[in-house]
Amino acid sequence: MTANPNEIRSLVGEYVENRIDRRQFLSRALALGLSGTAAGALLAACSSSPSSPSAATSTKPPTTTLTYRPLVDIQNLDPAFWVSQDDGIIFDCIYEGLVTFRPGTFQVVNNLAESFEPSADGLRYHFTLKKGIEWQKGYGEVRASDVKFSYERIAGLTKPNLHSPYSGDWSALETVQVTGPYEGTIILKQPFAPIMHSTLPAASGKVLPQKAVEALGKRFATNPVGSGPYEFVSWVPKQHAILKRFDHYSGANKSFAAKAPWETIETQVIASDNTAFAAAQTGSVAFAYIPPSLVSQAQHSSSLKVYSRPTLNYYFLSISQKNVPNIDLRRAIRSAIDVPGVIKAAYNGRYQRAYGIIPQSMGIGYWAAAPRYNQDLTLAKQYLARSGMKNVSLTLTVVNTQSDEAAAQVIAANLQQIGIKVKIQPEDPATFDAIPGNGGGGPHRDLVYSLFVTEPDPYWSFIWFTCAQVGVWNWTDWCGPQFNSTLNQALKTYKVPDRDRLYNAASKLWDEQANIVWIAYPTWYYATQPWVRPSLRPDGYPILWNTTAM
Repeated sequence: MTANPNEIRSLVGEYVENRIDRRQFLSRALALGLSGTAAGALLAACSSSPSSPSAATSTKPPTTTLTYRPLVDIQNLDPAFWVSQDDGIIFDCIYEGLVTFRPGTFQVVNNLAESFEPSADGLRYHFTLKKGIEWQKGYGEVRASDVKFSYERIAGLTKPNLHSPYSGDWSALETVQVTGPYEGTIILKQPFAPIMHSTLPAASGKVLPQKAVEALGKRFATNPVGSGPYEFVSWVPKQHAILKRFDHYSGANKSFAAKAPWETIETQVIASDNTAFAAAQTGSVAFAYIPPSLVSQAQHSSSLKVYSRPTLNYYFLSISQKNVPNIDLRRAIRSAIDVPGVIKAAYNGRYQRAYGIIPQSMGIGYWAAAPRYNQDLTLAKQYLARSGMKNVSLTLTVVNTQSDEAAAQVIAANLQQIGIKVKIQPEDPATFDAIPGNGGGGPHRDLVYSLFVTEPDPYWSFIWFTCAQVGVWNWTDWCGPQFNSTLNQALKTYKVPDRDRLYNAASKLWDEQANIVWIAYPTWYYATQPWVRPSLRPDGYPILWNTTAM
């Protein structure tokens, strides 16, 4: 059951005008389809209102807490095993790296590092740490030994091998040589072009306290400790996560950011988009992800501001080559999909259609000559006949969000038009993203509809479809040696024209396998209270610790 925003607004009005009491409010909110958490959040917001509904739309922040509605709940806050973008959004408040992106840009600036000097050949990166940077929870001072531990841990160089799915970010790492308490050198065994784009300034460049990681073990994933402006307090799955301002924060980011403005940051997990929209309108959530279907409504709301950014991320339909080995069947599937129809039904037509993995805005790796596969049911039926397959039935695994299930419905209907039966298998994000394990429907997957997020380098888009990722994130279950070899060559190449050529060659090899239908590059939309000034990366990634009040 989906809550109606108009009915929720009416309910809120009745409560703040004292026409119903708390018990009646909660009872009717639950009857309208709100979860207990969402109903409680709305009640709290209403109760804080001095006299009328207009208080929720005040231009001044009514609280010292920033409430944020994510796309999905957090799952794992260890940078070696994070699952979704929302994990990263939260742990960016907690952890810091030697360097980072200056808020609002992709310019790399020093963070924990007082100095950071690459060698001319790109194989050595000498750093000196700022002194007096404290770890949260009383774990002492940040040292060069923590940098070594953090990077070698993800790379798989510590014992036992961590087997992080992100080890590829440090595949070129030979060692981190510690030359003093605050000084060391990152030494690579070969050139690695993405290191300053998608490794060091991003998740795999976060520095963790070795003592805390070793003391907490597996519990570190949901009890993180860092040196950043906010520290972790608690997490109630499918309800909320709470961070508080780190009182002893060193100010490592003071050269490019203001002091953390919020006493607390709290996520509010609201599965229903309509319920989340109503929560944003009433002010119980100050900063909310909203889907394209609600953008027009938000833009016409006097109580909200709407922000948008095109992303580098990509939606796609993967076809398992292990479980759908007939290439003509895969070609039939690709020819049957009405991609514009998917974008219209699932995303209100607001997302840019994708013809390959890299959008032109990435700047490197865009395949301008990518084939334009439009729906052609006659051709699809010809491929299906050529395959020799009869009575084909496939399973389509998808996250159980409103938009993604709508996309799956269109895809299933398209394939039904050529005689392929599709069973849609919706899964909650935790199950869908269970890595290692049954991610993407598990080893018996046929079709998987998914969104992958990326960093601003083509390496981070392609890496999940390599041989090493089969059984992990590579849901095409395809291992292409020449594809892998081409990508490895691109990693060692710093010149942009040469990288472009190599990534285009890899894309062409991949396209010949017919195991992917590219759908869209999403645009992220956020609805905020008027007093919120959101901090967003150029690709739409929200920076909660740098978000301020007007």
